[in-house]
Amino acid sequence: MDYVNTRTAFGKTIGSMQNTGFSLADLKAGLSVGWAYVEQCLAGLTDGSLTTERASIAKFWVTGMRGRLVDRCLRFCGGCGFMREYEISRLYADARVHRICGGTSEIMREIIAGSLCTSSIGWPRLRIAAVPSLPSSPSWLSRSGESRWAGPGRRG
Repeated sequence: MDYVNTRTAFGKTIGSMQNTGFSLADLKAGLSVGWAYVEQCLAGLTDGSLTTERASIAKFWVTGMRGRLVDRCLRFCGGCGFMREYEISRLYADARVHRICGGTSEIMREIIAGSLCTSSIGWPRLRIAAVPSLPSSPSWLSRSGESRWAGPGRRG
């Protein structure tokens, strides 16, 4: 926000421009919705009611929202956003990776569609394996229903 409030274009700060305000409002609304849904999913994980569909929706929405957010913030920074001196350049690269690891957005869509339509591509229903904490690898999803999570540094 500091950069948005100090960068000038056409004789005024970009933070004072209406389009910038609208963009920031859209991002705030999307983030708020995402956080609320993730909190619901975490409560479901805690009480055992989290479904694969709900987890897939959360991952799909949050990673997409993060991508849109950092893309918009990068545009606010202009060409400087690609310079490694700015944190936004790293965040931009990280946001793209998170859309892939843990299941691509297309896989999340397939899981969501499979819960809505019985004639999906015929994959067996996935379920979230019970884990002590969220792992750093995508191996916590298993098609067979058995946990493939063996913990940090261990083979499953």
